[in-house]
Amino acid sequence: MILWTSWFLIEDEEHRNEVLRTIELNLENPYIEKLKLLCEIDFLYEHPKLECIRILERPTYQTFVDMFDLSKINTIANSDIVFDYESTLKINQIQPGNGYVITRYNLDTDYREPLTNWKGRYWHEVSGLSQDAWVIYNPPKKIIADFYPGILGCENRFTLSMYKAGLNLSNLGPSIKTFHVHKTDKRNYSASYQNQNFPGMTVSNFYPGRPHLFFTSDIFSADRKDCSWHPF
Repeated sequence: MILWTSWFLIEDEEHRNEVLRTIELNLENPYIEKLKLLCEIDFLYEHPKLECIRILERPTYQTFVDMFDLSKINTIANSDIVFDYESTLKINQIQPGNGYVITRYNLDTDYREPLTNWKGRYWHEVSGLSQDAWVIYNPPKKIIADFYPGILGCENRFTLSMYKAGLNLSNLGPSIKTFHVHKTDKRNYSASYQNQNFPGMTVSNFYPGRPHLFFTSDIFSADRKDCSWHPF
């Protein structure tokens, strides 16, 4: 697969180190063919699998999608997400016309440890409501997603964009391990943030219960015949 993510100014030193470690580990993953890094600022490291694409402003999901080679498996991930090797191998078995939306594991291990030592907890409390990575393989229609990642609720709106593009979507649940490397848990938004992805609605009155979001039950729920998709 081709992994797409971004590099930007991170003022908190600890989280900057977490993101650098994330990039390092994903580059070491033998099942990731290429890591394409959209860079708002210079990235000073080189690697044979790394392609730094300089951009002049914060990317939207559309920025990523418009650069895709649709003959490839393309995965967009948040900048602090590390892919387990075995899980990446499973992702690479996706068929054309399909998409995966992936709920993360929260990392319990020190991120400086080798990846083989990592342990985490699947975020089952919101497994249908939160995703940090999206796998796209040859969508039947163009994906329209001209809004920003990294804002509360964005993941569900992008999942809806994938759905509208005709992709057959699955949330593979805990069978896919992507680790969230963000122990500091500092965010760029607050409860009073006016969510530019959903104009006219603040996070504080939008997010509780997520009644307007695109809910994705994972594949284990689908096996129990109670999988449901709830659009806006």
